Amino acid sequence: MKVTLHNAQQAPICLQQTYRDHLKPILMAGYSVEVSFEHDLRTLEQNKQQWPYLQAFADQIPWDVNGRLVIVSEEDWKDILTSAYRNEVPRVAAGFNGSPPVMLGQRTSRFTRRQWPEWMEFLRFAAAERGVKVPLPKSIEGAYA
Repeated sequence: MKVTLHNAQQAPICLQQTYRDHLKPILMAGYSVEVSFEHDLRTLEQNKQQWPYLQAFADQIPWDVNGRLVIVSEEDWKDILTSAYRNEVPRVAAGFNGSPPVMLGQRTSRFTRRQWPEWMEFLRFAAAERGVKVPLPKSIEGAYA
C-alpha cells in the first residue's frame, strides 16, 4: 500500500483513514507494519534529461585527471558537475586493500523533483559557459524540421 500526500491539510484525514481502514486490522491480526517517509525523488524522465548534457561535456571537453588532459566519460562528468553544483568540498575515501583513494560524489538519484529544475539550469549554464554544444532531443529536433 502506498499513500501520497501533497499538502499538510491532507495529512490528518488521510492518515487517520489509512490507519482505520488498512493498518489497524493488520496490526490487530498480529502483523507488524513498517512506515517510511521519503522525499519526492526525481523521475526516470527527469533523469534522462541530464544525459545529453553529460555526453556533450564528455565528447567536447578534455579534463585534467592526474595531471593530464584526458577524455572522461559522461559518468565522470556527472561526478564533476554534481560536485560543482553542490559546491562540495571533495570527499575522498581510502582505497580498498591499499588501492588508490576514491572520490565520493553526490548522487542525482537523491535529488527531489523540486531540486531537479535547478540542477538542469545549472547544467545549461555550465554548458553555455564552457561553449559545450548540446544536441536538441529528437522530439524537439523534428518539430522544427
